Amino acid sequence: MAVFLTGVLERLSFPKTAYQIKPYNGKEDLTRNLAKVVPSWAKRAKCIVILLDRDHQDCIKLKHSVISELKGCTCPYVVRIACRELESWFLGDMAAIAKCSTRFNQARYKNKAKFRNVDELPTKPSDELEKLLPDWEERYFGSKPKFAEQMGKVISLEPDLNCSHSFKLFLRTLSALKNSVVMPGG
Repeated sequence: MAVFLTGVLERLSFPKTAYQIKPYNGKEDLTRNLAKVVPSWAKRAKCIVILLDRDHQDCIKLKHSVISELKGCTCPYVVRIACRELESWFLGDMAAIAKCSTRFNQARYKNKAKFRNVDELPTKPSDELEKLLPDWEERYFGSKPKFAEQMGKVISLEPDLNCSHSFKLFLRTLSALKNSVVMPGG
């Protein structure tokens, strides 16, 4: 997620000094450490954005769980959840996937009902993505970070061009932050 976010933030012209990405080893590691690290982050941050995958959890309960760990936060914060996982955001932009694969046929998948609401795919989005890309192993050696880095460089930053609602919400959050509109709480 960190390499993807770096690409997106650079393309949105966020100065490198305006943000810091702190990756964790999954949401359990993140939530376990929030209460410890947030007070020090809050001293130097204008706003903290916490981004995590929903996976199979209830989105509202997950968000409330994270917010409960932010009780000591003295600066505004925003919690955003990639529904179900980061790869859902990728599947929401078939044109970007086509830019990352020499053999992906976006026309074959773009209008399929299955991909109209990528946040609610019945299958795991990362598995679905690997199945769709005939050159997954050849180009990315099965490396999700390599693919995520490439997607960060090409995914559309125009919300209407992605069919992931959670990605659209994340883009609106970044836009508001860039325009210095701080949205405290949730």
